[in-house]
Amino acid sequence: MGRWGRGRRPFQLPILMCNPLLARTRIGCNDAAHMRWLVAVAPLLVVMGCSASPDEVASTSQEIGSATQPVILVPTSSAAIDACASSLAMTFCSAADADKARASCERAIPESAKDDCDADRGCVFAFPTERAPACHAGVTYPSKASCATPQPDDCSFYASCMESSIACGPDGYARSFGEPLCYKFLERRDDFSPHAQHWLKGVRQCLQQQMVPLLAKSGQTCSALEDAAYASHVTCYTNPTDSICQVGFSDLLVLFGIIHDELFSAQGFQQVKGVARACLTQWFSGSRPRVATASNADPRAETLFRDLANADDHSAMSRVLDVARMQNATTR
Repeated sequence: MGRWGRGRRPFQLPILMCNPLLARTRIGCNDAAHMRWLVAVAPLLVVMGCSASPDEVASTSQEIGSATQPVILVPTSSAAIDACASSLAMTFCSAADADKARASCERAIPESAKDDCDADRGCVFAFPTERAPACHAGVTYPSKASCATPQPDDCSFYASCMESSIACGPDGYARSFGEPLCYKFLERRDDFSPHAQHWLKGVRQCLQQQMVPLLAKSGQTCSALEDAAYASHVTCYTNPTDSICQVGFSDLLVLFGIIHDELFSAQGFQQVKGVARACLTQWFSGSRPRVATASNADPRAETLFRDLANADDHSAMSRVLDVARMQNATTR
């Protein structure tokens, strides 16, 4: 019966008219007396069957909404991204359809590659997301025009829009950085506080929206696209209306742990320094805090960003983060 089985079954007149229990009594299914009985009691039964308490009505409405909530698939390894490309490009409007696609993806991944997958969630898992105004099952970005509106909490933009517009291959920004890191943050979503989750959701959409004008230009090179994409990171991370500078210290450490490998690239190193400097600028005017936030109210966050901004190389930056992690561990 599925989720609908939890609600009250509405009155069904055809079932009563041929109820086997009635057939065993003196009033048979075709008996005239039976018909007179139905005429007398059917209105009462209809009222009884169709009446529901406000709580039951609310419950049914919630079930309808959850049954049509958009669902995407999130891979937990690079092998899953490669094996499940077509399914990752889809939006599902039922949990059953999403689970069917998930199971198909799992079967497509070689057993030898599954060691890199998440031990609890497997190589791919279903992730409920949002779409406006309603859920539309199928390819999330079915046309170039649809790419002009990046969807919230979705990472298929990188393959369906960026890579499809300008094919830069496995070493290009979309496939080597944007897509895998986007999925990684969705995978690790529950490791962040609700405030940080909200911030990350905005960053995802901002980073993709920044790419939309570039994809419409002809003659774009992979190098130019990559430079523009990396340059947008500091802007999206430190948007004054919803900034990393307002994220708590523990959340910052989770974030830097996820992007740790990226710190050893030239672009990643410069991004972190740029973010740290932007936060110090947002926090302070002269020597006084400009706005009290979750981060600058914590002296550990101020120290972290000052040290990151002053780091001379990748090793120094890595040592700064190691010290911050130890401080966080000792204060828990």
